[in-house]
Amino acid sequence: NVLLGLILYIFASVLWLVVLSKAEVSYVYPLIALGYIVTAVLAKFYFPMIGLPSENITTIRWFGILIILGGVLLVTRS
Repeated sequence: NVLLGLILYIFASVLWLVVLSKAEVSYVYPLIALGYIVTAVLAKFYFPMIGLPSENITTIRWFGILIILGGVLLVTRS
């Protein structure tokens, strides 16, 4: 499991460098916030399907996710 994590980390780092070579940092960097959304959605819906406990996401957290998504959309539209 540790080796797989290391391989995925290296892959993500190389991918990040490729993306940065093709786009401006001010445009790409806010997209990292999508990781918070992906993590919350996976914890809520996917993890229970594979036998892990579901994450309790409150209404205020869903609202926060919508705010993050709105911010990312504003950045990508500018």
